[in-house]
Amino acid sequence: MSASKEAPRIEIKIESTAGSIKRTFNLNQKIHAVKVSAMAELHMDTSAASKYGMFIKGKNEQLPEDKTLEELGITEGITLVISLLGAEVI
Repeated sequence: MSASKEAPRIEIKIESTAGSIKRTFNLNQKIHAVKVSAMAELHMDTSAASKYGMFIKGKNEQLPEDKTLEELGITEGITLVISLLGAEVI
């Protein structure tokens, strides 16, 4: 594989109690990396990342953090939610 070949990118919206962002991510990024990156952009405490989960909006099932966006079938335009674990997902 050529070092210059980039993975396909998709734009997704990420919401949390701290606000929301729209950003483009590589499909090969793991959920944990997406979550921490979004938390930093939303000025959330990234050292507390383990206390938060990432969910597809409207679904109460935490996304596995060791899987990539592509592995989970995350598509362009989807909304993900960062939520405190144990809280109700918005």
